[in-house]
Amino acid sequence: MTLLSAAAPIALTGATGFLGRALCSQLLQRGDHVRALARMVSALPAHARLTPIAGDLRDPAALAALCAGAGGVIHCAGLVKARSREEFFAVNAEATAALAQQAAQQGLRRFVLISSLAAREPSLSAYCASKAAGEARLRAHAALDWTIVRPPAIYGPGDRELAKLLALARFGFAPALGPPSARISMIHVRDAASAIAAAYDCPATYRQTYEIDDGASGHSWGEMAAALSLAQKRRVRSVPIPLALAGIAAGVSAAAAKLSGQATIFTPGKLREMRHSDWVSRAGNLTADAGWHPTTGLAEGFAQLAAKAQPLGKTQARPLPAPPGTSRSESDLTESNQIG
Repeated sequence: MTLLSAAAPIALTGATGFLGRALCSQLLQRGDHVRALARMVSALPAHARLTPIAGDLRDPAALAALCAGAGGVIHCAGLVKARSREEFFAVNAEATAALAQQAAQQGLRRFVLISSLAAREPSLSAYCASKAAGEARLRAHAALDWTIVRPPAIYGPGDRELAKLLALARFGFAPALGPPSARISMIHVRDAASAIAAAYDCPATYRQTYEIDDGASGHSWGEMAAALSLAQKRRVRSVPIPLALAGIAAGVSAAAAKLSGQATIFTPGKLREMRHSDWVSRAGNLTADAGWHPTTGLAEGFAQLAAKAQPLGKTQARPLPAPPGTSRSESDLTESNQIG
């Protein structure tokens, strides 16, 4: 297996987000030079091998500065909530195309797109369709040695959505947002970051799409409750949320967002994603192609988080957890609905 040279910096988007922070940290720890695009460069860590580029995905000059002299691109930024289908496509599809075009114009060949399992089900929602469109835009660039990585649901330290689930589990129950037959792949953020780094390095991954996970064949809602039981050292029941109730909540959430002019992650489209029965990672074999292996199983990962969890009442109020098909690989767009 031949690895890419680490001499030139890696151009990284989304470095201030949940996955992007972990990825940036791993790249720096292994000795890479990183050039990171961010709206708020103050949110980036101070490091001798990290060069901040102020700007966002809509700024051609910032994209040019990001790509100039880089060895390749890892595009981790994206949008998981939006006020319209057009907003989703503007960031997840058109901005991906603009960054790929800029990379090609600068003579770069290596481009890794962090997409989502949602991309394989474009009919479910505007988000899913926009992720699929972003992949298609990248595949159209014949000059690029692209790789697409589709993480499933990502969790780990700093995951405030899962912190709320752990808080509920202390009372002995965990909400099941999908049907009992559903299976959902998951991955620890540390493993997701190492998978991306391995994919970036390895020429065997060129023009391939990989759906990564923790090594299991997905998890049922009941199995996740069992993992929470082990983590909390008490029995945790999986409690199904009635579809009618969830539908009303999604409709109210979408209506309130429209009135306020703000985006919300919980919409009827997002509910369709939640109700989808198959979010199991299958495509590609990154272990065979790049020698990557996940290191953290679900029970171990949940136990680690439970040991560090804050008492109930101290977690910050956040939106509903992203559904299983929604990878939180994106940058701070997952938090603030901004472009970075």
